[in-house]
Amino acid sequence: KASTTGHLQYRTNKDKPKGSDEYDQYWSDNGKVVVTKLDDSHIEGTFTAATSGTLDDGSIKKLETHNKLQKDMLRNKELELEQKQYELLINVRERENAKDYMMNILNCIADPFFVKDTHHRWVLMNNAHSAFMGYTTDELIGKSDYDFFPEYQADIFWEMDEQVFKTGIENINEEEISDADGLVHIIQTKKSLHTDLNGEKYIVGVFRDITQQKNNEERIRKLNTELEKRVAERTEELTFANRLLNEDILQRKLTEAALAEEKERLAVTLRSIADGV
Repeated sequence: KASTTGHLQYRTNKDKPKGSDEYDQYWSDNGKVVVTKLDDSHIEGTFTAATSGTLDDGSIKKLETHNKLQKDMLRNKELELEQKQYELLINVRERENAKDYMMNILNCIADPFFVKDTHHRWVLMNNAHSAFMGYTTDELIGKSDYDFFPEYQADIFWEMDEQVFKTGIENINEEEISDADGLVHIIQTKKSLHTDLNGEKYIVGVFRDITQQKNNEERIRKLNTELEKRVAERTEELTFANRLLNEDILQRKLTEAALAEEKERLAVTLRSIADGV
């Protein structure tokens, strides 16, 4: 007779039911065949139908023994599934905690920080980036520069991204960027390449608004230009005045020389008159 463990077996080939290939398990006892069909919607071992007549007590007992084994197997699989679900839940919570921890750190960075994928879409950013842009993080994630900036600005951002993706070399660039109100800022952007464990490449960038710095530099440049102009004008005035002074001094010297010569001639004349008298 068939074993009480594992799959049920037929005793001889002649006991094999017609079309039995569509069944997974069957039992032969005194020429009578019990066929048990598996239901694909359940795990292996679930009995759903029997096609035999009445069995003797021994056969029924063996069938019940086998059914208990299948139930134990089902329970073990359920326990395994529950354990995997628990481990998955723990893993998800750990990932969420790790992400929250990372975001808390990124949000402590005062400068706008962002991460882009190879499609130039933002996949991560800190609060400083969202605040600078004038949009919420949800409005920005999954979008690209062309969704928010003038084309001439987006073209430059895209070009710099591609340069980093292709070369892997860090890029530092000064760029113009418009916020949600249309105000144009000057930023200094630093972009580098990050490749994760799956080989996926990302742009990691951080930038700083240097608009005020540039405005101050421009004011200083204008002041220096104006100062240099005034210095040049004053230098020219002083040069002219110095030339006039030198000419005056020269004229005085000539006049003094002429007076001295005239004085000498007068003295000679006076002496001649005195001698004649």
